[in-house]
Amino acid sequence: MPSKQYYDPVKAREYYLRTRELKGRKKGSSTPAPKPRKKRKSKDEIEEEQDSEKEALTSKRKAEMDRIREIAREKREKISEDLSKILEVLSEDNAQKREKISEQNKLEKEKIAEKRKSNAEQISTDAKRKLAQLPEMPKGLDRYSQQRWRAKRQKEVAKIRGAADAEREKVYSKSSAEIDKANANTGKVREALNEQTGGQKKAARDDANAKREKVAADLKASLDSARANYDKLKKALSKKHKK
Repeated sequence: MPSKQYYDPVKAREYYLRTRELKGRKKGSSTPAPKPRKKRKSKDEIEEEQDSEKEALTSKRKAEMDRIREIAREKREKISEDLSKILEVLSEDNAQKREKISEQNKLEKEKIAEKRKSNAEQISTDAKRKLAQLPEMPKGLDRYSQQRWRAKRQKEVAKIRGAADAEREKVYSKSSAEIDKANANTGKVREALNEQTGGQKKAARDDANAKREKVAADLKASLDSARANYDKLKKALSKKHKK
């Protein structure tokens, strides 16, 4: 810079401008603006915020538990519906098979009755044929001889008819025994069918009960997990507000 004795204002101005452009402005030379102070919350505002967060957490916990219970309810309902369908199918199948068994029993007894009727008719036909084959009373017999002949004829007729009655009785007895046997066999078949159906229904109920128990166990585990998670979040929230 020129000395004061040769001071030239124009040159001094030029020198100032020239040296200012060369040196520039140092960084950080300006004073930083003060940071705005964070407004502290009042006690009422803090308590209100805490209550709001607790309420939101409690509401979330309730919604989660309701969702878990609803899932379990739907599963139990599905198990009951499936069981009802299985039991209905088994009952219908049992009814159809019982009807078929009854029809077979009816047909078997009809055959037995037809056979009994045929045998009885054959016995009657044979008896009539034997009666027709009996010789007629000889001509020229005196009254006493005729009486003796008629007495003998009555015995022969009674014998033939008695034999036919005995044969028919055997046929009826045999037929009754066959019907009793058919009914007994049908009863055994029905009983076996009912036992089978009962076993299938019991197995279906046991399976449904096992599924219900699993649903109950899963529900308890899920609710316990939800409660534990809620307690964890509640502690974390409490810890946050203590700071």
